[in-house]
Amino acid sequence: MDNRLLHLLTSSDSSEVQQHILKYFEEFKKQDQGWQLCANVLESNIYRDERVQFFCLQVLEAHIKTRYAQIEDSMKENLKSCLRKWYFQCCITQQKNFILNKTSHLLCLVFIQEYPNKWTSFFTEILELLEKGPLAVDLYLRVLLAVDEEVVARHIPHTQQ
Repeated sequence: MDNRLLHLLTSSDSSEVQQHILKYFEEFKKQDQGWQLCANVLESNIYRDERVQFFCLQVLEAHIKTRYAQIEDSMKENLKSCLRKWYFQCCITQQKNFILNKTSHLLCLVFIQEYPNKWTSFFTEILELLEKGPLAVDLYLRVLLAVDEEVVARHIPHTQQ
C-alpha cells in the first residue's frame, strides 16, 4: 500500500487529492490482494485516521461481496482472523459511529456466508468480548442489529397487521 497516498488522505482536504485517492482505493477493490493489504493496515493499527480505516473497510466489504465465496478456505480464515482482530480493537478503542457500523456490517456479511456450517463459534466469539466494557457491548448490539436486518427481517413474512 502506498504510504504517501495514505499520508495524503490523512493530511489533505483537497478535492483533487481526494479524487486521486478514491481511484487508488477503487483499484484496490478490484485486486485479489487488495483486501490483504488493507487487512494489514487495520491489523497493524498504524493509521488511526478514520478515513484510512473506513477506506480499508470498504475494500474488505467489496472483497466479501464479490469474491469471498470463491476464495480458498485458508484465505477465508485469514479474512475472518483480520475481522476478529479489528473487532477486538473496536471493543477496546473508541471509534466513530460510521467505523463501528461498517465493522458490524462486514461481520454480518461473513456471518451470512459462514454461519452455522463453517463459523459455528461466531456468537461465542463476540459474546466473550463483552467483558471488555461498554464499547464491546455497543459493537455487539450493532452486530446483532446488522444480522437482524440482513437475515432475520428478510426471512420473516410481514403482514399489514
